[in-house]
Amino acid sequence: MSTVCCQAALLYTSSRGERRIRVHTLCLPVSSQPSVLYSKLNVVAITGVLANMAVDRATSSSIGDARDALLNTVVDCTKMYRSQVASANCPPFTLPSSLAQLPLFVLSLLKNPAFTLSSRISYDVRAQTMNLIKSTPLSYLMPTIYPSLYALHSLTEQNVVETETGETVVQAPLLQLSPENTSRYGIFLMDCGHSMYIWVSSDAPDALVSKILGVTNFEAIPEDMTTIPVQDNESSRVVHMLLKQISLSRQHHVSLIVIRERSQKRLLFVERLLDGKTDNGTSYYEFISHILRQLGK
Repeated sequence: MSTVCCQAALLYTSSRGERRIRVHTLCLPVSSQPSVLYSKLNVVAITGVLANMAVDRATSSSIGDARDALLNTVVDCTKMYRSQVASANCPPFTLPSSLAQLPLFVLSLLKNPAFTLSSRISYDVRAQTMNLIKSTPLSYLMPTIYPSLYALHSLTEQNVVETETGETVVQAPLLQLSPENTSRYGIFLMDCGHSMYIWVSSDAPDALVSKILGVTNFEAIPEDMTTIPVQDNESSRVVHMLLKQISLSRQHHVSLIVIRERSQKRLLFVERLLDGKTDNGTSYYEFISHILRQLGK
């Protein structure tokens, strides 16, 4: 058998009192080769399932048990892949290319307000985040788990391209969520799903601050700035195109907050630099070292 079919039926009554049935059929290929199966895995879908399972474990047991389950997922996946597919001389920590981002996404979940052990996270914030995980569609949930980071100061009209459908889009390079990538002279945009943060470094040139934010210099940025003006210059046009592009990709309102480097709101941005060491957890490289120690047991 080369395929397997799944079918679900929904029987319901329309607003006119008519009884109707809706049938969904999904036909999927199957394989007896583990290597083929591993190559087709969807790490984003897996992350969504893990996040929902972790919420269930946290509410039925404890946050600690949920964290252990997430960590064990990476360890178990690595052991299983090595035993079934990888060759004997492969490094201890080996995953298929389809799961290359799994450790990073699991680390992001461990630092998420729903599962972090930080004492600064209130019960209300934790409960709200768990509810968000359980109720948000996957495509909207992923930016809240692992945000997207862009360097606004390096965007030009060369980043604006036309797609095959004739749509004009901004192709902005993604940056790793590491403090090393936020230079003291730049302005950055972080897309966190329901919110966007513009981070302004303390030594950002006055001319750049003026072009993008419409104020004279870094010190003139208001603490409560939530909008930026449209201006007649290249930087402003491209930045507003990117902001609009992100907003239109969501079915909900996306708020914008401008954060100065020394602002009281700085933790909103800094704590989401998930690849680096934060108050909520270790850096990515420390996490990989921890995984290696677990594999060696």
